[in-house]
Amino acid sequence: MHELDSAQAGGQALKRRGLIAGVAALVAAAAAKLARPETAEANTNGQAFLLGQTDNTPTLTTGITSGAAGQTLYASNNGSGHGILGNSTNNSGLVGTSGALPAVFGQASSGVGVYGTSPASPGVYGNSTSGYGVYGYSQNSNGIAGQSGSGAAGCVGFASAPGGYGIYGGTAVAGGYAGGFQGPVIVAGSFSATGIKSALVPHPAGGHRRLYCLESAESYFEDFGSASLVNGKADVRLDPEFAAVVHNDSYLVFLTAEADSKGLYVTNKTPAGFQVREQQGGTSSLPFSWRVAAKRRDVAGPRLERVTLPDPIEQPFKDTKGRPPGIPNPPGR
Repeated sequence: MHELDSAQAGGQALKRRGLIAGVAALVAAAAAKLARPETAEANTNGQAFLLGQTDNTPTLTTGITSGAAGQTLYASNNGSGHGILGNSTNNSGLVGTSGALPAVFGQASSGVGVYGTSPASPGVYGNSTSGYGVYGYSQNSNGIAGQSGSGAAGCVGFASAPGGYGIYGGTAVAGGYAGGFQGPVIVAGSFSATGIKSALVPHPAGGHRRLYCLESAESYFEDFGSASLVNGKADVRLDPEFAAVVHNDSYLVFLTAEADSKGLYVTNKTPAGFQVREQQGGTSSLPFSWRVAAKRRDVAGPRLERVTLPDPIEQPFKDTKGRPPGIPNPPGR
């Protein structure tokens, strides 16, 4: 009996040691999983893993980890899909917040750095207290691209404080352009430039030629025309469409005779037009041209208004790899 009791006790001890060993193995596996480096394998469809999703099957295991190299979130994709894809039916497809660095950082060698889609809220939304809300960089395509299929804007930016910029573009290289537009451009508000304003006109000899804008100390509109004196007199009517957008109660008229005369002068100016006569009571019949300048009706346009320029944005494009200052090198790059 004593031998049987001793054998049973030994078996129970072995079971306890096996249970303890199993628990220890589970704990070790979990610790190793938490300690693995920050990487993201690719799904079977070529897309990078989404947070809380592996191989397109929802799971408590995440394909994206955090904490390494100062990154909150890092995902890579060696296939043809997106590095990060956010999609929502009634909220933001992707939200990023940051206290100092860009809230969302996307980089692509030939495609879109960050792509998000949502039918009812922003496809991609970034918020930062001191860094970039959204920053995009691409070696061969657009860092950030916006497109709209309706009458809305493809890309919208608003300044929330005086002196701020809704959208700001800069260049770090000679010959670069801070912005570019292909097609008509509308500015709903004042347009100012510290440099020159010009038109690039195609030339028959090839290429384009730069023609400069004339500037004035006050905001004027101008109109031009030609008429003829008959027996030393001519009545000129202002274009009603032109008269409707200027202060037509006070305007300037400049005359040029196109034949020999005793000289021309303006009289009887009214909001509808003016009269031209030959000087010294002359009765010549001859052609002449005229130019009218009148102040805009819709804006004040103060004379030589003093302007304080807003503070420039610190040049962010200094990293040769396209990252803004402070962005650590992503794992594996």
